[in-house]
Amino acid sequence: MIVTTAQYEQLIEEMEEGYLELNVPFKHDLRPILSIHKLVPGEVLLHIGDPPDTVWFILEGSFLEERIDPITQEVQINQFWIRNDFLFTSPGFFSQQPCQSNVIARTHCVLIELDYHKFQEFAAKHELANQICERIRDRYQDRMLLRVQELRSLSHRERYDKFKKLHRNILYSTNQAKMARFLGMSLKTFGRLHRKR
Repeated sequence: MIVTTAQYEQLIEEMEEGYLELNVPFKHDLRPILSIHKLVPGEVLLHIGDPPDTVWFILEGSFLEERIDPITQEVQINQFWIRNDFLFTSPGFFSQQPCQSNVIARTHCVLIELDYHKFQEFAAKHELANQICERIRDRYQDRMLLRVQELRSLSHRERYDKFKKLHRNILYSTNQAKMARFLGMSLKTFGRLHRKR
């Protein structure tokens, strides 16, 4: 499916405001190699072990990324991906190692997608592509590190309240046991905070 002008402008706006100003040749050459991918709630975008041969930009909707705990074998939410995120797993698209997570659509989703081989050809012509990729990876690495820091430094209530403020719809539409593990608390504690709020 072809990327519309409005969809492309949403992507370019996020890239320029969040990462780096783009030149005209970059923007001209990028659009033809992009396509649209749509999913329904519950549909799996990536399975564990899949080759990560695509990177996505979320135009609409949200995803959760789940991993299996190697010790407890419990399914744990690794992170959420929301509108205007560049969605990729780690390891994944950039290293071309097998995916270690399931990435599942929480809602009806619309994505812009770019496959790895087209990206490689594009990046060979446009040095800005590699610079933007590095900045995207840095941003999401920082986001993961911040989450680890918050698990160590914030109280249960502070973590719950912060997540609710940022992602209220996700909080109230995700399995409570999984949300409790994601926020680093027992189901009992999560339930108590959930009822009070």
